[in-house]
Amino acid sequence: VLKIGTILHLSRFETVPVTYVENGSSRQFPGFSWLIRQVCSARDRLLTYKTARRFASNGGILISDRFPIRQIKRADSPNASIQMTNEKKDHWLVKRLINLELKYYHQILPPELLIVLKLDPMIALQRKQEEGVLERSKEFWECDWEDTTAHVVDASQSKEEVLSQVMRLVWSKL
Repeated sequence: VLKIGTILHLSRFETVPVTYVENGSSRQFPGFSWLIRQVCSARDRLLTYKTARRFASNGGILISDRFPIRQIKRADSPNASIQMTNEKKDHWLVKRLINLELKYYHQILPPELLIVLKLDPMIALQRKQEEGVLERSKEFWECDWEDTTAHVVDASQSKEEVLSQVMRLVWSKL
């Protein structure tokens, strides 16, 4: 349904800007299609997580990118509950969709090993020029990882050095 809405330009979620979170009280309701997309993304992430956990439980080693972690609010996290601060937040369907999204994310447990590749946002933007890179990079850059189990690796180093540090961390957990 969401794909059909996108093709026919009936869905507004495509036009919700990355800066939506930071617009304060001037936030506009992004539309039910956007909320449904957030719930569908959360459900897909949960299903992927369950598949990955089964694989790991059977002795597999899994490396996952963009894992939902509570310190990061912009990427791969419950967006609806964070962003819905306008008058629609009290609507029964909006409440239901927010709760459903939260339910899916709460079932995803923290990873056994969390490695954060920390990179200056301006360098990240030079390496990958696409929408949202700067904002996501800033959030990782500004996050205080001190009281977490995360292993922070300086990603401004050479690719070989970053890979070497990551491999040492992975091998130390095996």
